[in-house]
Amino acid sequence: MLMAQATDGSQFVLIRMAESQAFNVGDSNDLATEIAVARANQAFMKFLDAHGTQPQKGRGIPLAEVRQQLGL
Repeated sequence: MLMAQATDGSQFVLIRMAESQAFNVGDSNDLATEIAVARANQAFMKFLDAHGTQPQKGRGIPLAEVRQQLGL
């Protein structure tokens, strides 16, 4: 993990990802257009179908543990 800060004060965290997928869902400032473009992207919709389930109880990391790991 690498933390970086831009000259304007913006902070960024860079991490290496073993596996990732990217989808172009548009670059409009209009939400309705963005939704239409995303819905038309068959690969994106298939990805959501495969990964869009809610986590099962006991298969996630408790919020308290996440806060502890982040020092919050």
